[in-house]
Amino acid sequence: METTVAKGRQRAVAAVLAVSNVASLLTALNVVSDLRPEDKITIKRGCALTLLGLVYFTTLFELLNTLALSSSLRHKYRLSCGDVLDVNNKLVSAVQALFCCVTGAVVLGWSCARDVVHASHFVSEGYAWFGAAYFFYDIWSMYMVHVNMVLGDVKDKSRKPKNGALAAAPAKLSPTFFQYCKHEPVILFHHLFIGGFGFLVIVYLRGGLGDCVFGFVYLMELSTPFVSFRGILSRLKLKATRAYVLNGVLMLLTFLFCRVLSLPYVCYMYSKVIGLSYFEVTGPEYVPVDYIENVIQAEVEADPSSSRILSGWEAYPGQHPHQVALRMVNAAGDVSSCGGSVVHRGWVLTAAHCTALRVTLVIRAGVTHLTRPDYISESTVWFNHPTYNDNLPGLVQPNDIAIVELRQPITFNHLVQPIRLQSSADSFRNYDGQTVIASGFGRTWTLGATPETLNWVYLRGVANPTCFRTFGSIITDNAICAQFYNVTSQSTCQGDSGGPLVHVDAEGVPILIGVTSFVAGGDWGCHSGLPAGFIRTGPFHSWLTQITGLDFENLDEEEETTEAPTTTEDPMTTEAPTTTETPTTTEAPTTTEAPDSNESGEDTTEAPEEDSSDEKDSSESEDCELSELLKKLEVKVSVKVKLNKYKRKH
Repeated sequence: METTVAKGRQRAVAAVLAVSNVASLLTALNVVSDLRPEDKITIKRGCALTLLGLVYFTTLFELLNTLALSSSLRHKYRLSCGDVLDVNNKLVSAVQALFCCVTGAVVLGWSCARDVVHASHFVSEGYAWFGAAYFFYDIWSMYMVHVNMVLGDVKDKSRKPKNGALAAAPAKLSPTFFQYCKHEPVILFHHLFIGGFGFLVIVYLRGGLGDCVFGFVYLMELSTPFVSFRGILSRLKLKATRAYVLNGVLMLLTFLFCRVLSLPYVCYMYSKVIGLSYFEVTGPEYVPVDYIENVIQAEVEADPSSSRILSGWEAYPGQHPHQVALRMVNAAGDVSSCGGSVVHRGWVLTAAHCTALRVTLVIRAGVTHLTRPDYISESTVWFNHPTYNDNLPGLVQPNDIAIVELRQPITFNHLVQPIRLQSSADSFRNYDGQTVIASGFGRTWTLGATPETLNWVYLRGVANPTCFRTFGSIITDNAICAQFYNVTSQSTCQGDSGGPLVHVDAEGVPILIGVTSFVAGGDWGCHSGLPAGFIRTGPFHSWLTQITGLDFENLDEEEETTEAPTTTEDPMTTEAPTTTETPTTTEAPTTTEAPDSNESGEDTTEAPEEDSSDEKDSSESEDCELSELLKKLEVKVSVKVKLNKYKRKH
């Protein structure tokens, strides 16, 4: 009867453990089910994954123990309680390794196929949170194995007769956890290092880089199941079997390919992506980069006047009507400055490191002199690109771009005008050797004074492979570089971050192709002659549309219907003197062409013919006015429908 009750309790315990185990895994999957591949794991979501990981691995271990201790296999192979726990601990280790391999396969299939250096998939961070729990659980499970092994040895010794009598068992058989830590310091340190520091590297300390390399790290665990099975077969006293030999061969092969040869292969793959030889990838030293605000020259000339290098020229009113000046305030009340570009009456584009950890922004537009802006407003709403880590604003990161929502829409005039964004078709265009323009209120030399007047400068585009050889992996496809035009000191400097990099197209239209991000750091400074880094605008159209509800590649229709009275009075012809000798008067037709073509395209022959010429003229005049009114209403309605289609609440 007691045996039946004991078996019933074991079944009940096993059922509870099985339900808890499956439920924890399904809940963990549900926690990340709504994420897109490029999304990041929040701390709240990550903590939930870690707790679920602890439940999963602990219940799996206990479930296997409950089933094995009541199984006949234990008696068949003469396994002690410690042996059973050791075998089950190795099985849980094999399960964890399989999870790692699945994670690595997903990461390799997603990240490595897109961008070896910067593409990310949430499953990498997600399993880092979930899998970190395994290493802390494993410390406890190995302690339990150690305790049962010690107890088994002591009991065996106590059964052996000594001088014709059984030895008395010690009063205290179970070793304490601290005694176990002293007994196994290496394995304890290994688990704490992998579960702690390794987790932090994957989640926080990679500096915005992608997951491709971590995919290979996860795949290193492919040899772990074979290592575990080797230990299990040894416990079962099956070393002389073919299964043991075959498992050993597979263990050696997976260890060779996944742990020894994978790192050289990663370097080889990286070299193919960036177009360098294998030895160039593993050997070169790159110039450090830094955000312009952080650049500090190591040695300043004894005579400050000798280091004053004029980077460009002062702008006149309306010359760069898209330029804005930002004043950012953080939670401590510290104030700093950046630049930006008007891209719509309600939105300004700038750099993410300018807005990260800020509490409010003051925006000045239509400004050539900081004390005389045409437009000034405050904003507390902005959106940094989701791949930018706001908690590391001092670390140069790719996709350093943000868009600010204006509290008060801008009324355009000759001093304030939006600038057209680089099109998606030109997202990765090579501007090598082409003339571009940077502008801003930044310093006119490294560590120099900040001017109150807008300055601008000509620069020359630099091809990405060339720039990569200088700065390394921070130069992604979404970056663009430019350096001095004809004087090595020409560059952007402190205070210019977030400002525009402009290229004038073949039709004379200014195009915003970049957002000012970083320069050479360390001892180099702003005016070292090395390229400056900018973030392209073309690759981010879909993200900008998600945020604003606007299609920045097709804004002409909206501007023509709502801004024609202001834009036609004074078109952006003032941009011409700053960019190229070719006048940009073609900008004017883009703001008025559609209404003109609509009016001129009206068919006035629809009016019925009358014998009286006066009545005919009157009828034609009335029909013409009515048709013109209907055309205008049609355009306005289509624009309103278009805006409502993409409207979002934040």
